[in-house]
Amino acid sequence: MLASIYIYGHLVAATFSLAMVLAFAVSALSVPGARSDWWTSFTFVLTGSAGIVEMMLAQSPSLDLARAQIAVEGALILYVAVAFHAQFAGEVFSAAQQRWHRIAVLGYAVWYAVLAAVVLGGIADGGEARAINVAGVHSMAMRLPTWGFLLCAGYVCVSSFLNVPLLLADGPRRGERRMLSVPMGMLPLIGIYELSIGLGLHRSLPIGGWFASLAGIVGPFVLAERFKSLVGGGQSVVGSYTILRRLGSGGMADVYLARRGGAGGVVQRVALKRLRPEHVDDPNFARMFLEEARIAARLVHPNIVTLLDVGEHGSELYLAMELVDGAPLSRMLQLLRRRGTPLPDAAAVEVALQIADALTYAHAMTDEAGRPLGLVHRDVSPHNVLVDKSGHVRLTDFGIARVTSELDAAARTRTGVMKGKLSYMAPEQVQTSTYDQRIDVYALGVVLFEMLSNRLPYHGSSEPTVLRRLMENDPEPWRRSSGLASPLGPIVRAATHPNPAERTISAAQLHAALLPLRDEARARDQLVTLVAEAMAVAESRDDAATVADRN
Repeated sequence: MLASIYIYGHLVAATFSLAMVLAFAVSALSVPGARSDWWTSFTFVLTGSAGIVEMMLAQSPSLDLARAQIAVEGALILYVAVAFHAQFAGEVFSAAQQRWHRIAVLGYAVWYAVLAAVVLGGIADGGEARAINVAGVHSMAMRLPTWGFLLCAGYVCVSSFLNVPLLLADGPRRGERRMLSVPMGMLPLIGIYELSIGLGLHRSLPIGGWFASLAGIVGPFVLAERFKSLVGGGQSVVGSYTILRRLGSGGMADVYLARRGGAGGVVQRVALKRLRPEHVDDPNFARMFLEEARIAARLVHPNIVTLLDVGEHGSELYLAMELVDGAPLSRMLQLLRRRGTPLPDAAAVEVALQIADALTYAHAMTDEAGRPLGLVHRDVSPHNVLVDKSGHVRLTDFGIARVTSELDAAARTRTGVMKGKLSYMAPEQVQTSTYDQRIDVYALGVVLFEMLSNRLPYHGSSEPTVLRRLMENDPEPWRRSSGLASPLGPIVRAATHPNPAERTISAAQLHAALLPLRDEARARDQLVTLVAEAMAVAESRDDAATVADRN
């Protein structure tokens, strides 16, 4: 009876592990952002293999199978360390910690190579085995000398020192990692129990394969947690908002079209901003998200997207923003580049004027006592400029804005961390942390250059090349602005000067320089036409994507 339970129990557990291979492989293929699940899939291949080898050992005991059992279980432990590093280290460790951990995992791989040579080559057991017969179950274990036991036991125990700190660290995918830490914490105990059989301390049945296969029980919970985060919590409702569709993605958050019902059948449509799944459990990103909300709540201006609501759904933070029915400037410029034509001068001036007006307001913000905050947007770029169907322009995404005043330190991001899109950064933004609001003037000058020249800044250049040019105070928009026709060329050149002391001093001054060139009626007509075309292109792409998904 016990023999049947032992043998067929291994078979059931191994089959369960192999089923989880399929589940994780399907998720890796079908869910965007789940490619790392291939690592987890192969983990279950090895857990199932460990169970199968132990089952075979019980049916046909042999020294070769006993050796293979330890080799396979050792390979599983090594693979888990490599997989955890590949999936999680970049999300939860600093660069220095990642380097140390990578070296440690490489050293661990060398340790396994030595262990495998000793075990499979018969060096440790000298060709001797320990026969096991418990209640009718026959099995076999390698005969381990003390040094062989210490080699293998040390290998098993070190896995916990490698993996558990990584799994228990704060940061993205914390729920998944906490679940995985449970079997990893038990691993040394099971390993020492298994190896002590070979040392001759007792004659119990090997259960390492059982444990490896049954650890697959964690798989469904990890998979559920993975889908929960990747598919937006598995819910179409966040707080009082119903998610309709995704509008776009950024480095920190995703934006969705959502609606909220009110009294009397009133329906409010909003842009709902949610932290990206990999950042939901990261306290640093949560802090930045709330900083954006605190800053956005202060900003009430017709050229700045309005914050409507801040909430928390379970452990997830969200912002409800004014929905701009239009298109981002980046999409409009992309459409024009495909046509080979720049944005008309009147439209470019109008966009720059309205953004300069928004920046003038933001830069002049004060606290409740009337003291200047020194607010800097730090990410003025076409992606964060929205133009609605009427040609009205709004600046959005104060997610990495910085308050330079010491009076509001709680609303500051960490200094020394480069924030923003490199192509729109002023030289001093990459050289020092003591920059001021003139970096926003520079970025707006780059946006104006891009609109007028029909050219991406630093087109075709690698990030190291762009960074080198900024460090050498030789930004491309400033150099190429001399090729733009007067009077806009000199205005762009003054706004993008690499030396802050010689640059246009403020957004208000840039606004004043552009104001005499304004042709508002003409510009609005041009923008209305281009926004409609950009929206039509986006809608056709969405329709095509929907048809592809259905097929």
